[in-house]
Amino acid sequence: MPSWCASLVVAAFWALAAVLLLRLDHPRRLLRRLSTETSGEAVGRATRDRSEAEQAVKATAERLGRAVAREVAERELHAPIDGAERLMGTAEHEGEDLLKEIVVALLAPGKAGLSLLEVMIGRRSGRDGS
Repeated sequence: MPSWCASLVVAAFWALAAVLLLRLDHPRRLLRRLSTETSGEAVGRATRDRSEAEQAVKATAERLGRAVAREVAERELHAPIDGAERLMGTAEHEGEDLLKEIVVALLAPGKAGLSLLEVMIGRRSGRDGS
């Protein structure tokens, strides 16, 4: 038998053993059975791990709180400027629309159109006088 074939047989055997162990029990419980740690030591380690995790969560929450407060302060600082910019933009658009409507009304033929424009510049009065 070639050596690579023997290696393949050994690997297949170990894979089968691993599958059978995993079907037998959860991997964490298997590791617990194989370890030499007592239940008291495991409880102490779990308590330490929990304490460390709580400290990490508290530190993260504190950093997150500072970051949120900083962002809120920055938004409050820029809010009046943004509001004024929006107001100026709206006023510009409304002014442009109003100016366009006035020009259209003054240049429109009819009662309020060119005759009103002519009266304003004085042509109408010049024609009536002659």
